[in-house]
Amino acid sequence: MITVTLEEARNRLPELLNLTATGNRVVITDGEKWIGELTPPPPKLPILPPPEEDAALVERRNALIREWSGLRSDAPVPPPEGMGREEYLAKYRVKK
Repeated sequence: MITVTLEEARNRLPELLNLTATGNRVVITDGEKWIGELTPPPPKLPILPPPEEDAALVERRNALIREWSGLRSDAPVPPPEGMGREEYLAKYRVKK
């Protein structure tokens, strides 16, 4: 940890920011009083793909939709473009 006065911080701000970028903390004081702190940036969090891009999650969601809707396991989700609701259900609903 590096301690500097307010005046030093004003005069050395670019240098102090470079120090924080490399993991150092900088405490700014006014006399004996702690008035501020410069800290390193937080670590970057991994960027997770949206759930729609996770094939296993999408397939699980589609399986639940089929199960709850009483559809066969080969029913496409969502329904094919241009296929009406009644036609879709007649073709893919589980026969009892």
